[in-house]
Amino acid sequence: MWAGLGLITFALVYLPFVLRDPWDSTRLGLPAWLLTALLMIVGACCATYGAIWFRKDRRAGSRRD
Repeated sequence: MWAGLGLITFALVYLPFVLRDPWDSTRLGLPAWLLTALLMIVGACCATYGAIWFRKDRRAGSRRD
């Protein structure tokens, strides 16, 4: 979950640079807007998976009590 939130935060920090010149390419040859979109999508998936896992873990812990 925290890794996903970190990726989303990094993408949001990177966003002003992308908006200034969206077709600027990265070292990988990808357009900057594509890299930002991928970071947000992967970050959202990681954060969602982590939140679901954390909730299941808490539920399992409450049943043992």
